[in-house]
Amino acid sequence: MSQRRHGSSAKDEIRRKVDAKLGNRPVNDFEWASLQLQVFEVQMDALTIDELVAEIQEARQRVEAPVKLGRTHKKPDVRHSPLGLREEVLAAIVAKNAAMHQRVQQLRTQVLNNQLLEDDQVLAWLKAQEEKEGHPDLWLTNSVVPASSILAVLAALEKRYDDLPHDAEGNLLPLSLTVTIDPRHIKPNLSPRYLDCIVRDPETGQYETYTCNTKAGGVLEALRRTGEHLARVCSWVESDAVRFILTGIPPAVPRISSSVSYSSWKMRIHLTIDPDATPREVMEYYRAEREPMISRTRALTEKHLRLVLFTIRQPRTDGETWREYMIRWNQTYRKQHPDWTYTQDTNFARDCTQAREHLEHPDYRVPVSPEFARWLESQRAARELEEASQEQGST
Repeated sequence: MSQRRHGSSAKDEIRRKVDAKLGNRPVNDFEWASLQLQVFEVQMDALTIDELVAEIQEARQRVEAPVKLGRTHKKPDVRHSPLGLREEVLAAIVAKNAAMHQRVQQLRTQVLNNQLLEDDQVLAWLKAQEEKEGHPDLWLTNSVVPASSILAVLAALEKRYDDLPHDAEGNLLPLSLTVTIDPRHIKPNLSPRYLDCIVRDPETGQYETYTCNTKAGGVLEALRRTGEHLARVCSWVESDAVRFILTGIPPAVPRISSSVSYSSWKMRIHLTIDPDATPREVMEYYRAEREPMISRTRALTEKHLRLVLFTIRQPRTDGETWREYMIRWNQTYRKQHPDWTYTQDTNFARDCTQAREHLEHPDYRVPVSPEFARWLESQRAARELEEASQEQGST
C-alpha cells in the first residue's frame, strides 16, 4: 500500500512540474489520463519533463487544428436501427450460442450475480468498476525473453498440480516467476490495454463508445478478453460484444458491414458482405459509405498523371532549373501530345508539384464518430472560452 501511495505522490509531483511549465493552461484530467505511459517513462528517467510538455503541446496543436470531417453518413447505424426479420433471427441465434460460452456465464455469475444490466446502467457500472479497480496497469509486449527465463517458466509449468502452491481453501495461487528482460526492450513495448463498450447515455439516449483502461486480474480486463474472444468467433465488433455480456442485448448481424483504414496517402474501404446481399444493396451501401469521404476536386487527367510519372522516373538533376526540366518534358511528349507542352516554366513547376501532392496527399475526409466530433467541438469551445476570459482579464 505504501508503494502505491509513493507512486501517486511521485506522479502528482510530475503533474505539478508539467503544470508549472504549461503556465496558464495546465494539463486537464482527460489529457493526464492519456499520458500514463509517458509519466511512467519520466519516473524511469527515460523521458524528461520538457519532453513530456512538448508532447502535450504537440497533441493540443493536432486537436485544435482544423480537421476535415466527413459529412454525416446517410446509411443508418445498423447496430441501433430496426433489423430485417432475417437479420433479427440470425442475431438471436448467434447471441444464444454466445450466451452458453463458459467465459460469458462465468462473468455473468461472478460479476453480475446473474442479473443483467439495463442498457442505461452500463455507463455508470463501467465508471464505478474503474473507480473500484484503481489505477490501470501497463503491459509489456513484444520483448525478448532470454532462454534461461523460458526454461524456468517451462519447468514451473511441468510441475504436477498438487505440487503447485495453493491457499488454505485449496485454490491455486498465482505462480511467482522472475524473468530477466533487457531494459532496452522495456520502453518501446509498454502500453495500456483498453476496453471498448457501446453505451447509451441515459440523458440524451444517444449511443457512443466508452473506453477505459484495464488492470491485470481485474474485472474489466476479464471483460475485455471475453469480448475480444466473442468478437472473433461471432464476427461481432468488440464493443458490441462487451455490451452483450453485460446486458444480453444481441449485436446485429448485418448483411453488409464496413471498416476504413487510411494513411497520409491512401484510404481503403473494407466491406464484409453476406452472399445473401444483392448487388444493388452492395452498390447502395458502398455509395453511402464512400460519399462523405470524397472531396469534390476533379480527378487528375492523363497529362497530370504523366507529369507525376515523369518527375519520378526522370527527376531533376542537381543544378537543373525548372526551365531546363520543362524543355526535357516538351522534348519527350511534343510529337505524341503537342498540347501537353509548356511555354512557362512556372506553370510547369506548379502542375508538377500540385499533381504529385494530389496523389500523395489526397483530399479525403476522415470519417469520425459522432461522439469524437462532439468532443472535438467541446475542446475548441473550451479553448475559445478560455482565451476570451484571458482577454477580459488583461483589459
